[in-house]
Amino acid sequence: MTHSSEERLTESGHEPNPASAQILPFHRPPTDLQRAIQARAQETLELERERERERSRPAPARWTIMCVLALVPVAVVVAGVDAFVRAFHHINEKYSNMPVPEQTEPVPAEMPTQEPGIVMLQPLPAESGEHQATDGG
Repeated sequence: MTHSSEERLTESGHEPNPASAQILPFHRPPTDLQRAIQARAQETLELERERERERSRPAPARWTIMCVLALVPVAVVVAGVDAFVRAFHHINEKYSNMPVPEQTEPVPAEMPTQEPGIVMLQPLPAESGEHQATDGG
């Protein structure tokens, strides 16, 4: 049993080929202790995976609360847009149904054409006499 794998290969009658290597399987059956340790490690890994899956999945009550909290800003935005549109329609309806005020003063037919940049000051006819009386005195 102290022979290496190469020595056993030469004893069996096969000459090793220097161009290729041959791998001999070496399987030793696991002991009861190794099997128990491996089984325990596998159980621990499966238990840890299950715990991680439970931690990552929220409870139904928590899921419901999260959905309701997520819907609050959406509902606020929708209500705000609805209120804005209703106010816009109300104001539009109010101003579109107002009666058109009648013109009390007739608009002068001829407006003197003014050139831009030139301002002509003319005294009003009623006040011109009063100003002359106070200035001459």
